[in-house]
Amino acid sequence: MTPVLPATGCASTLPWRSCVARHSTLTVAAAIAVVTIAAVIAAMVKPELGPATAPHPTLHGTPDEVVSIVVQNLRTLIAPLLLIAGRWHTGRVTRHVGDLLVATLVIANATLVGLALGRYPTQLPAYLPHLPLEDAALAIAAGAWLAHRTKQRTDARAPSLSRTALLTLTATIAAAIVETYAVPHPR
Repeated sequence: MTPVLPATGCASTLPWRSCVARHSTLTVAAAIAVVTIAAVIAAMVKPELGPATAPHPTLHGTPDEVVSIVVQNLRTLIAPLLLIAGRWHTGRVTRHVGDLLVATLVIANATLVGLALGRYPTQLPAYLPHLPLEDAALAIAAGAWLAHRTKQRTDARAPSLSRTALLTLTATIAAAIVETYAVPHPR
């Protein structure tokens, strides 16, 4: 009998890929957190790495803004789902190109947020109540890619594309609503 680690549910003798495949969304969420923290530290040490413009109100709290934010965010978040739908995870070259695209998406997003937080650590949080939901949507979409690309070599089941798309959409809509209505508005 193979011992099971209680914290992760991964057998201790299985390769790390099996754990990644089974916990792909958490793996991506952890990567987002690590990259964001590293970028915050970098911007605290060298503030000019962050954006030059201080945070200021731009949203007015309208339903049109919710739709606009959802559309903008989904244009980015759809990439991993399209890679899965196109079965890029099944080809050797396309799998590596997909890895590069998804990794770039995750790293770029987390880096931009972290650099801004590092430059404006007291002003920016008021404008980011939606960040956990946006990061969850990114982790769900990118985690699905990770699960599909690693399932070939493990016994883990990858999540269904339709369920992943629905969860990503739900988190994105929730984030857009929070972003639109919970941030400071111009007077």
